Amino acid sequence: MEKPASLRKALAAAIPELAANPYNLAMYVIDGQTRASKHTFGHTISYRLNINISDYTSGLARLNFAVIAWLQQHQPDILGPGDVAPDSYVFEADILNNDAADIATVLRLTESLLARIDEQGHIHISRRPEPQLKNDLSWPRLPDNVKGAQP
Repeated sequence: MEKPASLRKALAAAIPELAANPYNLAMYVIDGQTRASKHTFGHTISYRLNINISDYTSGLARLNFAVIAWLQQHQPDILGPGDVAPDSYVFEADILNNDAADIATVLRLTESLLARIDEQGHIHISRRPEPQLKNDLSWPRLPDNVKGAQP
């Protein structure tokens, strides 16, 4: 599974608080499934990625922006419009005080793998690229002036 590490890196790059306090960001996978077919070694894994951030003070809007930016490239099918399962991207928050919260976000992710055995018996595994949707969204990093959900 490469997506959890990729998302962790993207969140740390986009949100200075998480880069400074990496232990406040925990991720774990639940409900993992492997879908494989006869006569091929290629397969798809799907899972729910639970992302827990403790004592988070940068605001839910900033977190959502960073996650959506990552999803645009790595899992665009769970973003609308279209037939998107309502539990593809959900969150809960425990409001600790006026400035901090513990945030739990769950993403339904998939990773497709191509696998083959060559003539010498070596196994070769590669990732299928995510289908990219045409859009005009591109950003190398989250701008510093994006704050929490303040109007």
